[in-house]
Amino acid sequence: MAPASVVVRAIVEHHADNRELEIVADSSDFYRRSVVELDGEQAPKTTELKLIDIPGGEYQVTATLLTAHGERTTVRKSITVMAMGVR
Repeated sequence: MAPASVVVRAIVEHHADNRELEIVADSSDFYRRSVVELDGEQAPKTTELKLIDIPGGEYQVTATLLTAHGERTTVRKSITVMAMGVR
């Protein structure tokens, strides 16, 4: 129920070419973007974005991995945060 706290976890396999991870949560009433630099094979495998007190609504959450060669890989998920009093 809204407001809600949500943890987004992105798991990236270690690779020497990994350079950046962007995580975005977007809805009509909320936007949060986090960009983490990755140090190739030394980068942590799991990155978390904590969203605190987000309002109810439909969210598109994306995680985009950028490599040293400019290649991008994106994963998209939808989540719903129910507003109080809505069933």
